[in-house]
Amino acid sequence: VLIVMVELCSIHFQPEIDNENMVVNSLFADGAAALIISSKKKLKNTHLPSLRLSGFHSKVIHAGGAMMTWHPSEKGFLMGLDSLVPQLIESNARPLIAEAVDKFSIRKMDGLNWVVHPGGRKILEAVQRGISLQADDLKESYIVLKNFGNMSSPSIFFVLKGMLRKNQPWKKKECIIAAGFGPGITIETALLEPVIA
Repeated sequence: VLIVMVELCSIHFQPEIDNENMVVNSLFADGAAALIISSKKKLKNTHLPSLRLSGFHSKVIHAGGAMMTWHPSEKGFLMGLDSLVPQLIESNARPLIAEAVDKFSIRKMDGLNWVVHPGGRKILEAVQRGISLQADDLKESYIVLKNFGNMSSPSIFFVLKGMLRKNQPWKKKECIIAAGFGPGITIETALLEPVIA
């Protein structure tokens, strides 16, 4: 199955000058990514890196329900982004990751690879503090944010592509924790394991 994600975040652009619009206008960008998902356990005739989707875990932080919003209007899509979003993510990151790691039966967090949606610099810093990571653990996320901005759904695949290029060859039992954030506020995680040929 070919999955294509296209986000036209430029439709959020609003000319009014206020703090919220300035953040949204400077942070979000258009982007597209595609991937192929297969039910086969092993892929043949490909030199491309492959990953196994081994688990998912998500949580809705209801306290942040009004902190990230999209509203269609006569002026286009109006996006609301509260400055307290990073703080909310930071305080909820550790318990969520602990739940995910437990669900995925991962015994220790040392040596995990992290693919975190680059929602913004403050979001990445909040995740980093929330689960006690080093800046280098989120290096690919910072690179994507700097070079492309927050492209919404395709962003995490840009981060993943950078990591897959960097980490060759993969070792057995190496894994990736992917995490993304959205309205709700929703935090989604996935366990990805490289398929070793």
